[in-house]
Amino acid sequence: MKKILLYGLLFIVSQWCVAQYNDEALYAAYMKKDMSVWQAYIDQTDWSKIDTAEKLRLVNYEYGFIANCIQANNPKSEEYLSAFHTHLEELQQWGQITEARYYMYLSSVYAYDLMLNRGKLLSSGVKSFKSIKKAYKLAPNDPLVLTLKANVDFYAPPAIGGDKESALKDFILAKQLLEQEGKYQYLWNYAALRLCIAQCYEKTGEVQKAIDECYDILKVMPQFSYIKDEYLPTLLNPKKKK
Repeated sequence: MKKILLYGLLFIVSQWCVAQYNDEALYAAYMKKDMSVWQAYIDQTDWSKIDTAEKLRLVNYEYGFIANCIQANNPKSEEYLSAFHTHLEELQQWGQITEARYYMYLSSVYAYDLMLNRGKLLSSGVKSFKSIKKAYKLAPNDPLVLTLKANVDFYAPPAIGGDKESALKDFILAKQLLEQEGKYQYLWNYAALRLCIAQCYEKTGEVQKAIDECYDILKVMPQFSYIKDEYLPTLLNPKKKK
């Protein structure tokens, strides 16, 4: 009886955690660059107590959170990456994730490993590139797959297939597909994709298009603090860029 009550209590706590960290709250935190909210959601969610839909949701937030961890030199980056990889493999083992999304996230695992270990270009770097190509072959019209493919193509050396022009086309197509689906409200991936498009324009020398994209983003996401307070001001006044 005590065990039943304990399991029931753990289930209630887990469901309360899920409700507290809904997509709207996590999206608002992303807009404000407050990744501590994401960290609390990831840390407090008990993987063993949530259903498949919530596991898929959690994995998508882990996917975004780890990139931020690495950029911020979070000492727990390796730990979060390991947990993300474990969760991904479990979903694959039980057939709870599509093959395309599995390879997409797996590509990010290798990419993050490369970011943490720069000497692994010929191992993790190549594996990341091959995994996203598999994902794209399986689902060429999946906007999240397209977005990561574009990121990999943009940053990969030409020697292993990197292509900045192709990346920009895929970024734009991914945006169009997400907007056609109409399921991008409170979706952090969509906000990040819009930023990627602006950055891609900048890096390919089309600064005015990057500026125009930023203004378009702020029309629909006025609280996007990174664009409003940091990125756009440096585009308008390059001397401010450190």
